[in-house]
Amino acid sequence: MQSIKVKSHIGKDGILHIPLPEIRDTEVEAIIVYQPLQKNENPSLASLYGICADDPIIINDDGTKLSDRFYGCIQDETFVRHPPIAIPNRL
Repeated sequence: MQSIKVKSHIGKDGILHIPLPEIRDTEVEAIIVYQPLQKNENPSLASLYGICADDPIIINDDGTKLSDRFYGCIQDETFVRHPPIAIPNRL
């Protein structure tokens, strides 16, 4: 048994299309569990809380990013760290 999770749009015809390119000319038994999604074009700040939990941004006490602390630690002579790109100030 295989399981997949997809987000899809059901049109006015009421048909849910689920492409399964790896399965052809085969009978299958399918169980559909669906949950209508709320249309929320501007998510609240509360709904975004914790989305970076798996990839936190760490700032040192002096305000530099953690990646800046490791500058020069790669001992590969072919590695090149390019200078940062100048970003213009925005109003």
